Amino acid sequence: DDRAIADYTEAIKVAPASAAAFLGRGYAHDSKRDYAASFADFDRVIQTNPKSADAFNGRGYARNAQGDHQAAIADYTRAIELSPRFAAAYHNRGTTKRTLGDFTAAVADFDEAIKLSSRYAGAYSNRGSTKQALGDFAGAIADYDKNIELSTGATYTHLYRFTCLRRLQREPSIAELSAIVGHWTAGWTKSLGRYLTGEISAATLLEIAARGGGRTADSRPCEANYFIGMTELLAGNTGAARGHFEKCVAVNQPTLTTFILARTELARLSPTAAQP
Repeated sequence: DDRAIADYTEAIKVAPASAAAFLGRGYAHDSKRDYAASFADFDRVIQTNPKSADAFNGRGYARNAQGDHQAAIADYTRAIELSPRFAAAYHNRGTTKRTLGDFTAAVADFDEAIKLSSRYAGAYSNRGSTKQALGDFAGAIADYDKNIELSTGATYTHLYRFTCLRRLQREPSIAELSAIVGHWTAGWTKSLGRYLTGEISAATLLEIAARGGGRTADSRPCEANYFIGMTELLAGNTGAARGHFEKCVAVNQPTLTTFILARTELARLSPTAAQP
């Protein structure tokens, strides 16, 4: 990524008006999660080419990552107006609407992204988690299955699928999940899978989560508390479940899927306890 940024920077020096170079560097900054820098590059393109759907989509992504969700939606909407078959813009707008708790509208955007790109694995995964938030567990499982079919590297969707199957009292095969998890190389998702299959304890999972190394300092504790909370909930221990969901929500990471799902579980347990 650093090399790509350096290459695009050199290209900009040679051709300062190159929209392609600014777009490329913006996406490279995105991959490093340097959203202030990516915003600046996409904004530069928009100033010189206000009909660049790619630039509006990129700026929307940067805005969403920085917490400016309504402005992100406005940028994605503009990208769609400029390019009505832009599946990624529909998908990204859907994820932002999901973050804001507008789940029905988010599903509609994911539907459109999938209609435009039927093999869009990420859209199936995110539509699945949004359906899960809505309580449509069977619909969520169908979407997770499709994501798994399309994405050989799927990990989290196996875990969410497992909890949804248990929610519907369709007991999933622990041996099957254990075999799948055994092939994973990512240490953290493997730890989550080993917890769900009973290979490690909740205390061990929380200890691993506390070591950090996730997308943010609090992302792994949030994820650990969500899956522990779901295990407690499915065992009928609502008080313990609520405590873990509250810890997940307390990290205030609204773009994390587990944060969104924990918030909805709290709302089901106490209708006034968790608002989007």
